[in-house]
Amino acid sequence: MREARIQMKKDLEDADFLGGGLLEVWINEEEVGEHDLTAWDECIANAEACDLFVSLYDGSAGWTPPGGALGICQAEFDAAARLAPGKVKVVRLPGAKIKAGNKLDKRFLDALAKAARFEVHVRGDWPELRSKVQSLAREMLLRAAHEGAREFRKSGANVGQALDWSRMTFA
Repeated sequence: MREARIQMKKDLEDADFLGGGLLEVWINEEEVGEHDLTAWDECIANAEACDLFVSLYDGSAGWTPPGGALGICQAEFDAAARLAPGKVKVVRLPGAKIKAGNKLDKRFLDALAKAARFEVHVRGDWPELRSKVQSLAREMLLRAAHEGAREFRKSGANVGQALDWSRMTFA
């Protein structure tokens, strides 16, 4: 999975949009965090701060710090979904299964099922995964742009002559 995430990051960042790149992709394999944050805190901070969040689900809740109650994959998912559920999508990988008796993996699967975030199911191999992630990123970006355009329309009433008085001095 490491190599797949690195390649997908490269694909998405290298995608041309009107002569330049448009996306900045964060994956933990290639990042060096803030020196005052733990790896856990760095992952959670990036999940909260991102504009779009795509999780590649293979059945595992991810690593857990000593005494932790959640795997890192679920913690990142929860952090992103708590702040903006619409920015979160999950790609279910082929053969995604929880390990028998693993409570953390089961808890993560239950959280994903409850959130209904399985947008894409990959049944094949690497070319299908690569293609579906690119399509998902394009759809998410378009949706975000449309949401932003709706916000532009909402901002029209707070500018112009109607509020010029608020920019004047008292005299």
